[in-house]
This record gives sequence, C-alpha cells and structure tokens, in this order.
Amino acid sequence: MRVRRLFVTGEELRPEGVVFSAKHAHYLQKVLRLKSGDLLEVLDGRNRLVVRLDTPAEGRLTGRVLESHSLQDCTESSLVLAFACIRPGPAEEILRHGTELGVTRFVPILSRRSMRRPIGIRDRWISILEGAAAQSRRTRLPVLCNPQNLTDFLASLQGQQVRLLLSTQPDALPILACLESCPTGGVVLLTGPEGGFDASEESEALQLGFTTVSLGSGVLRSETAAIVAAATVMMWQQWREHAAT
Repeated sequence: MRVRRLFVTGEELRPEGVVFSAKHAHYLQKVLRLKSGDLLEVLDGRNRLVVRLDTPAEGRLTGRVLESHSLQDCTESSLVLAFACIRPGPAEEILRHGTELGVTRFVPILSRRSMRRPIGIRDRWISILEGAAAQSRRTRLPVLCNPQNLTDFLASLQGQQVRLLLSTQPDALPILACLESCPTGGVVLLTGPEGGFDASEESEALQLGFTTVSLGSGVLRSETAAIVAAATVMMWQQWREHAAT
C-alpha cells in the first residue's frame, strides 16, 4: 500500500504528535479519504516522520509519530527560476512542473511587459508546491519568493552562479552550448513574459553577468519555455554530477 506524503508547517508539529491544520485535515480526510489508523509520511523541511492518523476529536485531526528521521543536508543542485508574472494558469504550470523537475527557488518578476502582480494567491501557490513536491518525492519544498521588480532581483544576486537569460534574439547561444562551457555549480534562469523582456531589461541583466540563451528556432509560450529550460538545466546538472563520479 502506498504511504501518502504531506508537507506541514512547524506549527503543526507538537510534542504530543502532529496537529494538522484545517486545510491539511480537509485534504487528508476529504480528498485522500484517509481514515483513523492509516499511515502518512510527514515532512517539515528538517525531519521525515511516519505518522499514524488518530480518530478525529473535538473538530481536529491529529497523528501519532511512529518514526522520526532527520533529513540530511540538502544536496540538491541549485536552480533559481525567476519568471515574469504572467496569467495565473500558466504561472501555476511553471510552479508545478518546475517543482517536479527540482527547481530550488522561484522568484516572480514584475517586468515592464507584464505587470501582473499576484494578489491573494500565495497560499494557493504554496499548495501547488506542496502537491508537486509530494508527488515527485522531494523531501524539501522549493523557496517561493515574493514578487519583485527586475532591478531588485538582479541586485540581490550573489555568488558565482551560471546566469542564463532566455531570449529570442538571433545572437542568443543555444542553451546546451552555453551550459557545456560553464563550470559546475548553481544556475540562475531568468525567463520573460510573452514577447520576452524589453531591450532595456535585457541590457540590465547582461550588465550583471547574464548570458542570453535560446531553446531553438521556434517561439514557445512563456510557461513552456520556462519548463523546458528548467528541465534542460536539471538534466545538465545531473549529467555533470554523474560524469564527475
């Protein structure tokens, strides 16, 4: 029997066990249809717990911890995906599939051609990350940053990550050719709205170490381009790690 996996907050972990939030209790009981006695794998980013569900009482759902294991230090390849705020549906696809692929940090960008500031949907986005992470058997959730403008995002970057900017410009390098010539390490991937970033935004990114890269001769939708680029980077990182062993 498959043991379901659920990400919880630190507030739900108590000395006496797990006290599930109303949202998580509804998901476990109404969506997964789990019952008293069923086993569940619970993660909070630091620990992995095997929990047996108790009988609901006093309007709350609790679980008894049967096993507790500390998670090892994170060894995931670092991939920051900064994407322009586009329509809610496509943005959710970026979050869902990016999480499945292994993106470690999402940064929604307010660009000049796409000023869709996500309002009141952070909880929904976090739920999408939780579901995708559980489905793909990740042990940690990716970080979801607050929306920010491009200038602030660029100013926040530190370290020697490989910095790639998706572009439809004719002089953009094929992404695999660029990755092949790059050293190992983390990657920052910057993707724009439909039509891409405007010329001044691209120039600003290039001045701060970004290289324009292409996914081919075709023109992809924003969400498709972000997902394909993330998949390409993750496959490259895994290949480099394999080749080094």
